[in-house]
Amino acid sequence: MMRGMKRMRAGLLALLLAGMAVAPGAVAADPAGRSRGQTLYVPVYSSVLHGNQDRSGNPGEWLLSVMVSLRNTDPRLPVRITAARYYDGAGTLLREYVTEPKTLAPLASMATFIENRDTAGGSGGSLVVTWEAEGAASPLLVEALHTDLFGTRSISFVSRGEVIAPDGKAP
Repeated sequence: MMRGMKRMRAGLLALLLAGMAVAPGAVAADPAGRSRGQTLYVPVYSSVLHGNQDRSGNPGEWLLSVMVSLRNTDPRLPVRITAARYYDGAGTLLREYVTEPKTLAPLASMATFIENRDTAGGSGGSLVVTWEAEGAASPLLVEALHTDLFGTRSISFVSRGEVIAPDGKAP
């Protein structure tokens, strides 16, 4: 009985190792997360809904300004920002913030700004950013800082970009 269990365990281990050797994607491309380019999706809230609903069934709306910061986190390589497209909650393109490629030196940053009176994006807006590099670079860090400071009432929060195309090509 013990001999049969050992033989079965050895067979399962061999099968597992063989499966790992041929499994697609079993090995990570780069454990440090380096890339030659990516496309990122960044949530942008030009307003947030809050409070109670009024007689029409609509909640209160708090308008926000948004600073989107794009940061080259690589200490050696420059990166090139090739697109920064602002969409509303319905997915309609509102604005292109990068009309020609912009190079960020190592550890450099740039920012775009959306005024709080610009309500076109609504609570479901987004910025889609595409970048590329000549070699494998540390990934671009993209954060949107949402704020409104008025008297004793204020709000601020950050949303962070998520990779939607790891090769830098638009999805």
